[in-house]
Amino acid sequence: MPDVSAGKEEVSLKNESVGYLQVDAEGIVRSRDKRMAEMLGYSSSDIVGQSMELLIPESYRERHWQGFRGAMSRGATVHDQPALNVPLRHSDGALALHPAREIFLRDAFGSPVGVLAIIGPACAAGEENELPSPYADALDLSDR
Repeated sequence: MPDVSAGKEEVSLKNESVGYLQVDAEGIVRSRDKRMAEMLGYSSSDIVGQSMELLIPESYRERHWQGFRGAMSRGATVHDQPALNVPLRHSDGALALHPAREIFLRDAFGSPVGVLAIIGPACAAGEENELPSPYADALDLSDR
């Protein structure tokens, strides 16, 4: 896992090929780093304080929210994988699969309060990595 260190203005990941997105238990984006902005094209004012629904392809939203709410109530995801390919919508509307690792953030009593998602660059069309992609069937990525 990449080193995470606190900076004056934001957390930065030592691995420059990945970015992070932090969301609270309601799915509101609380922070993101510069690399995430570069990968997806959203500025802080576009996304911080907004629902992460901005990033979720429309055809996948209902499924996503069911899974997210369930994971928040259980404090765990049903996909016990080190990483998965997840579909994300870029600011220009393009859809792409990105490798992602989700880490639950917990309060002092162990209750989930949000998620830190560490997200890698999009997989090129036809060159998907070998990570599981349980959500790819919800998308038509043929025109990426």
